[in-house]
Amino acid sequence: MAVRVLGTSSCFPTASPNSHRFLMVFASGVFLYYFLPLFLAVYALTPRRWKSVVIAVASYVFYGWWRPDFVFLMWISTVVDFVCGKQIVAARDGVHEHSKKGKRWLLVSLVVNLGLLGYFKYFNFGIDTLNVILEPFGGPSFHFAQVILPVGISF
Repeated sequence: MAVRVLGTSSCFPTASPNSHRFLMVFASGVFLYYFLPLFLAVYALTPRRWKSVVIAVASYVFYGWWRPDFVFLMWISTVVDFVCGKQIVAARDGVHEHSKKGKRWLLVSLVVNLGLLGYFKYFNFGIDTLNVILEPFGGPSFHFAQVILPVGISF
């Protein structure tokens, strides 16, 4: 079986050989000397009510530093889980007969998040496996654009 190297399929430019100094990982200068001190200062000055928002925005910036287009996926997951969480709490605080509503909202959250994970992590594997299975029988070979796995989607 051949090993495929994934390319980028984005509207964002590919990193140049000299752009490694601008990559932001936890041990990079950009993170340690700029991002982290700025985040800590903003967080310290933020009223308690807004600290979670500061953490969320900083997370989007940190994640988007690698691939800004994947921030949209993170935002979708955040909004779905926020809405589902609010609905689960509302169903729990209501009368007993609404407990099924909370379970439905939990199912919505699970389907969306596991759907994103399944698509981005296993789509390429699924297509490759289907092609391997169909090949001996002379079946058609499916060719789709390679799906790039967003960093940290499993977490």
